[in-house]
Amino acid sequence: MRARVYILFVGSLCTYGCDTLREISTDFTDKPKVTSISPADAATQVALTSKVVLEFSQDMEKASVERNFSVIGQKTVTGTVTWSEGSKRMAFTPSELEPFVTYKVKILKTAKDKAGKSMAADFSSSFSTFATSRASTLTQQAQKAGNLIYHAPSSQLLVAYMGNQTSDYTTDARMIIANKGLSTFSEIDLSASGTYPMWIGAAVPKLAQSASNVVASYIWINGGVSALNHFFDSALTLTNRYQVTRTSPTGNAFGPDLIYNQTDFTVLFSDLRFTGFLKVFYARMTASGSMVDLGGTTNQKISPGTTSGSNSGESQGAYTANGFGVVWPEYGYSYGHAEIHFARTDLNGVKQAFTGSDGNNELKVTSTAAKSLSPSIAFGNQYFICFTSSRGGYERVYLTRVDTSVGKVTITDPEPDGSNDDDLLISEIAGVANSCHIIYNADKNEYAMVWFGTSAEGYGEVFFQRIALDGTKINSNIQVTSGRSTGSPSVAWTGEAYAISYVDTASKKVYLAH
Repeated sequence: MRARVYILFVGSLCTYGCDTLREISTDFTDKPKVTSISPADAATQVALTSKVVLEFSQDMEKASVERNFSVIGQKTVTGTVTWSEGSKRMAFTPSELEPFVTYKVKILKTAKDKAGKSMAADFSSSFSTFATSRASTLTQQAQKAGNLIYHAPSSQLLVAYMGNQTSDYTTDARMIIANKGLSTFSEIDLSASGTYPMWIGAAVPKLAQSASNVVASYIWINGGVSALNHFFDSALTLTNRYQVTRTSPTGNAFGPDLIYNQTDFTVLFSDLRFTGFLKVFYARMTASGSMVDLGGTTNQKISPGTTSGSNSGESQGAYTANGFGVVWPEYGYSYGHAEIHFARTDLNGVKQAFTGSDGNNELKVTSTAAKSLSPSIAFGNQYFICFTSSRGGYERVYLTRVDTSVGKVTITDPEPDGSNDDDLLISEIAGVANSCHIIYNADKNEYAMVWFGTSAEGYGEVFFQRIALDGTKINSNIQVTSGRSTGSPSVAWTGEAYAISYVDTASKKVYLAH
């Protein structure tokens, strides 16, 4: 900005043009400004523990800067400010940064230095707490992906998927290994070049880990369909494969879920062994491949009925200190209607009675005229269950809670039509939403979930949300992807930040964001 200085000549100094003003100088360039900022402008993959540090060209008037300073993401960020190097360096420590959010840092030009000079212009910068999603370049025609896990011993992200379709009915199973920076990818062929092919549409591979093993579980065709576990050591070297489901009575297994129970590995799966009706079964396998005796059987049936009446869809489980919470959709004959069922089992898969359970030691979590499907479950302080329901005329994602000391926990959340069904509506944009996945984060004592949903622009995108222990949303829904057609989202915690995996259904590649 140009500044003018004038001198009035009077008295003996005046030889001509007395009592007039004369301009004698021009520009000053010492207005205060920001000379550096961290995180750098447009930085991505910024850690949730990062500070915002600014350096100024002049010693600043601290109160003036703090009054005109802000960090805004989904909401204005609170925190503490410290100064150093006199008053030329300001560090802002946020009380909390949200994952997968872009933040804007602003200082208004009314901020002043110690001499009282204002900044020449407003200052702004931005950073994001997620990286641009990156695809595994090795992905072989991905159809669906399973759950994402973080393998702490190798500091790598792992996700398994079904892809590389070899016929109209079979496909390979593969596991992606990626570093946290998403700069390197490798893949392991779980199917051993077609020796253990999967049946398309029947399941996706699931992962679980102990201190010494990573296990991948999926189905394979061998005169029927059976569940198979792949064991990897801590260096992610495949050590063996073991079949989970028994061969007598003969049945077809579908949709295994895999959970480490602090002793061995539990597999939940649906099976057609009872006269063609799907039922949920429970099995346990040691790291040496031995099936655990569950009281005279190695496959414990969980869902109701022995021969007919209904079908039980793909189940999900969550481990607690003394057993499991298990959820699944229960269908009628026509598959036109389904409700979410919950059961609590001991470590042998035997259902236990609890407050609110019925004569089958189950709780029907939903009770609507609509179809409720695809549940996912996590346990922290209670069982948190997300699921898809077509109530209201189109698929949306909901959340409910079960406490085995009180039964289903009521959530007061009116539907768009004004009704209330005791479930929290998660997906807010009108349109299809499904395929939710929920986890409990013990480090932050909160839940996190992802799902596929229709964006405001009409695309099928991945969305993310954090859930407090009381079942309320921590922030507004965060859209992770943009301009994609996506599916099979999953979320994991790395100890520093959340990571997300999903399949791009157009390119048929598995993407990760971290």
